[in-house]
Amino acid sequence: MVDVLVPATPAAPAVVVVVSPGPAVVAPVPVPVVPVSVSVVPAPAYGPKGDPGTPGAPGVDGGDGTNGTNGLNGAPGTPGTPGTTGLQGPPGALAEQTFTQSTGSATWTINHTFPRRPFVRTFNNDGEEIVADESFPNATTVVVTWGYPATGSAVLN
Repeated sequence: MVDVLVPATPAAPAVVVVVSPGPAVVAPVPVPVVPVSVSVVPAPAYGPKGDPGTPGAPGVDGGDGTNGTNGLNGAPGTPGTPGTTGLQGPPGALAEQTFTQSTGSATWTINHTFPRRPFVRTFNNDGEEIVADESFPNATTVVVTWGYPATGSAVLN
């Protein structure tokens, strides 16, 4: 608050002007007042710096975050080294077996050593391939049947 004295004149009595944070107030002074010189010193904007306060309590830890998304698959790796060579297999079965029928017969019975049913080709004595009926009564026998007594050969493979 600032008080300002306005001296009296023959036309007006002396007044005091009061200036505060609110509106100015003018109050008449009932007695004569002697003029005084007043210096107005502005008040500082802030008071003197205080002592530091005590530290606050630690804050609460945050919760766990969410998991991120999966990454992309990487490029294929390089091929591995070749493995070692395998063991030698057992000797193979006879690759071809020839049967010769020198006397004429309508049925040729041929025993073989193949581990499976063989492929059979029949030939006459002139080396020409001729077609006959074939049957396999068991795992090691082929029966070739003709409609007449025939001579020639059969090749099994």
